[in-house]
Amino acid sequence: TNIWAIENELVKYGIPYHIVGGKNFFDKKEVVAIENLIGVILDPYDQKAMTGLLISSFFDMNIDEILKLKIEYASLYDGLKEKYPEIHELIEKLIKLKNITDASKLIRMAIRETNYLGKIAIEKDGDKSIANVLKFIEILDTMDIPSWDINGINSILEKGSAEEEQEASALSEKENVVKIMTVHKAKGLEFPIVIIAQIDTKPQNGDKTEEDLEEEKRLLYVAMTRAKEYLVLSKEINFKGNKGNNVWISTLSAAGFQKENRWQIPEGMEELVEIRKAKIPQPKNKSDEKFAFENRYLHFPKVSSKPKMYNVTELFESEMTRSQSMDYGNIAHEILEKVGPYKLADILKIDFFTLYPKEMVEEVKETLSKLISHPLVEEMEHSTIASEISIETEIPEIGNVIGKIDKVTKEKIIDFKYSNYSTAKLKDYEFQIKFYMTAYKKLTNQQLMGKVFFLKDGKVLDVEYPNEDEFFEEIKKRVHK
Repeated sequence: TNIWAIENELVKYGIPYHIVGGKNFFDKKEVVAIENLIGVILDPYDQKAMTGLLISSFFDMNIDEILKLKIEYASLYDGLKEKYPEIHELIEKLIKLKNITDASKLIRMAIRETNYLGKIAIEKDGDKSIANVLKFIEILDTMDIPSWDINGINSILEKGSAEEEQEASALSEKENVVKIMTVHKAKGLEFPIVIIAQIDTKPQNGDKTEEDLEEEKRLLYVAMTRAKEYLVLSKEINFKGNKGNNVWISTLSAAGFQKENRWQIPEGMEELVEIRKAKIPQPKNKSDEKFAFENRYLHFPKVSSKPKMYNVTELFESEMTRSQSMDYGNIAHEILEKVGPYKLADILKIDFFTLYPKEMVEEVKETLSKLISHPLVEEMEHSTIASEISIETEIPEIGNVIGKIDKVTKEKIIDFKYSNYSTAKLKDYEFQIKFYMTAYKKLTNQQLMGKVFFLKDGKVLDVEYPNEDEFFEEIKKRVHK
């Protein structure tokens, strides 16, 4: 059944409905927009998340505007500062607040300041979209995890995607609304009125076995017997398919309900059956609707004075800075993330999709091509356990510190630096990978060696596992600076 055709007509004529077991909640565009918002708050230079956020109803930018930014600036975030300062200012404010308030509160702030709910309210099926947004906020409110635990937020999204959580209903399932469901979901249920729609588009006979055909007939029987008072059989007026090969049409024709592709009343059933031509109501004017929502979803967040979460890079960088070299580093990370399942030499041959300029990608590929035979690359190709692992550890009296490990092999934690070996920042790089080593041990009870891999000259900095007490004291000192 083409469920979208049914949905479109119900929305067009203002008929309330509820889909039983509908589309995956986390794939709904209004929810994906918030997922992208979270991604941008965690990393404003995540080009994929930023693109999704900008074209969503949060900011309503079109693809031409985004492409122009990408051509003129090294990153979309930098371009926003020059061309769209109000958007940049809002994102910057959310980023600064992420360490001192919860994710759900920041989302409420973004919703209020962009009139997000007001925008989606006037879209097709806006009330259901709003219900989905509010459901997502409530999910974040009830998550039993720290406010900006990347692992926790990502896991709830991945879990939701895998388990296909149902979309929120703007109406109670017990209300007087149209319920849309499959025949299988209707088994064991009864309803006053049952409409079997688009019966002329049901599965064709084709190469079906006799057993398959009997099962199709049983499904038709189940569907028809769900009705307590009225059963409506409906087909498309202008359907041009081969009705003769349609399982359900063939069954109904054999029972006397069809003749030459037209409905007829079987002999002896004149008092039970009638043929009606549907009356078409006037479409509902969506613009006449007024939307009201509860202020509790949009109240200004109360901000605590003590940060709850630190990114490990914040502990050796005084402020978030950006340069073209960081874009080169991101490209290198995108490529090396694939090493393990695939060999570096094979990856470099692929013209993979990225939002970075092609000339930058080719330059990075040229640099990495010199590392194809590097011992550390060969080790990654044969013993990689995981890539791009978001990790978190709690530091007493401080809060939570988060970061992302580039690569884990059976024996090593590897951190990539798109630069030449230099003594200028070695202490900071050592600090960063020591955090990864200690956090990974707390997570897995495995103590691994640390390697800082300088990608431009191929040099490697070996880092021994630290004394944990001394290292945690160093973290505290950096936090209090």
